[in-house]
Amino acid sequence: METGHGYVDVSGMVQLRSSCIQGVQYNKGNGSAFIRFVNGGLYLVKKVKKITITRMISSYSPGAYYHRNIRDKYSITKI
Repeated sequence: METGHGYVDVSGMVQLRSSCIQGVQYNKGNGSAFIRFVNGGLYLVKKVKKITITRMISSYSPGAYYHRNIRDKYSITKI
C-alpha cells in the first residue's frame, strides 16, 4: 500500500489467472484494494467490501466480475 512517498508496495498481491487482471491486494484497515491489470495499469479502488474482492478473486472470470460489479460502482483512481 502507499508508504507516504508516492511508492506503492504491492508485493502482497494475490496473483489471478485472468486475461484481464494480473493481481489484487486488499487493505481491510481502510477498505481499499489495489488492482493490477495485465496491461500494467494499477488502480486503487476505495471503500470496497472485502466480500466483493473475494468474489472477484474466486470468480470464473475476474475481469468480467470487475466490469459488472466494481468498475462503475466505486471510486477508482489510476496510480
